[in-house]
Formats: sequence, C-alpha cells, structure tokens
Amino acid sequence: MRRRRRALGETARKGPRTGVLEVDWTNVATAAYEVVDRFKSCGADDTVKPAEVGSVMTYVRDAQTGKTRKVMVSAIPDQEVKHFARAEHRRYTGSKKQVFHDIVVYPKADLCMPRDDWRTKMQFVLTHELTHASEAEKQKPRQGERGGGNVWEDYESCKRYVNNPREVAAFVAEARQELSTSFTVKRIDQLVRKGVVEKPGDMLTLFSDSWNTVVPCITPENRRRFLKMAAHLWEQRGYKKLGE
Repeated sequence: MRRRRRALGETARKGPRTGVLEVDWTNVATAAYEVVDRFKSCGADDTVKPAEVGSVMTYVRDAQTGKTRKVMVSAIPDQEVKHFARAEHRRYTGSKKQVFHDIVVYPKADLCMPRDDWRTKMQFVLTHELTHASEAEKQKPRQGERGGGNVWEDYESCKRYVNNPREVAAFVAEARQELSTSFTVKRIDQLVRKGVVEKPGDMLTLFSDSWNTVVPCITPENRRRFLKMAAHLWEQRGYKKLGE
C-alpha cells in the first residue's frame, strides 16, 4: 500500500497541540549534565567554570517524520560572550550524503557558579537548539546565534530574528522549559495561592528570561503562541479557569 505523504506543515506530533515542538526533556537534561560535569572546579561548594567539551551525544525526533535523529553537543568557552552563553545548531552533509547535526554552546569563559545552576541554564539553551535540530531535514538551515551576534542591537534586526518561525518555535520551547523546573513550579504554585500570579502571562513575565528577551520585538501573532503555551501549562496544573 502506498504511504501517504505528509502535507506541508503537518507533523508527527501526538497529543494536544500546545504550540510547542516536542523535545524529549530527559535527553535535554542528560546532555546538559554530561556537558557541565566536564567543567572545571573554580571554588568551594561545587562551583565550576566552563571547559572545552566535545562529543556528547543526544537524540531528538524529527518533527515531521517522528524518526530519531542523533545530535552531537559540544562546548567551547568564549571570553567575548556578553551573557551566560550563546549557541548554534549546525547541519551539514557528509561525503556519503549523510546529514549530521551538531550543537555548539559557547559559555562565558570566566563565569564561575554552582554546578546545579550551570545545569539548569544549559538545559534552557539545549532545549532551544534541539528544537532547531528536530525540524524537518528539507528546511534550509538558518545561521544565527542565540544570545550573540548583533541581532539585539536594533529593533529591526531583533524583529526579523525573533519572528522567524524557526526562532519562535525554539524560544517558545525554551520558555516552557523555564516554567517547568521543579523550583519554578513550586514557586509559581505559591504565588498563585497568594494571588500574585493571576494568569498565564504572569508566569512568563516573572519566570521566563527568554520571554522577557524577545517580547520587545515580537509580533502580536507570535506573542499569542507564547501565551497559548503558558495557558496550556496553567490548565494542566489545575489553576483556576481563566475568567473566573
């Protein structure tokens, strides 16, 4: 029997549509831990700073076909990084036309902080880049640096960058991860009970660095994608229905 070809934009995603490309969070966490575990000690209380790391392997599922895809992750400390880290997803074709996927993270070279903090932040970065790695193979790669380059220096550059469909998908996935750490979930629960957090958008404003980074440049349509994701988490966690 002839296999039906997926329509353009159709994906292998199962379950409720939340506006987020599905990335296996266990794979994200494992890769983040393996990278950070190779960082160097820089003080007491298990504080570490970046060291060069290569050949950490993880996996994603192709968003269109559902097939498993291998991704190699490496880290290269960078003195010029302005924030915590910048990163890039690279896709290239080998001599036998195999397609390979790499993620390179450039953590701030002289940043010394607790290992657990590095792990958490690394998970956010890898969530973003692995979302890119999960995209359909036929899509043309787009060069860009998360948290780096000159895309944040003026409004028009920022607007073009963050509203690119691929970047929106990656930033939404990253924001969801930021709202889903065990510490953040507990803190949101506390603030909901106190009436400080009253709606899904409050969660983004208070606990998502990626949301606060892109919101000055994002279009109303793409803003709704973030809010849809947050509303899904709000409902999933059993908070009061919107409008009550």
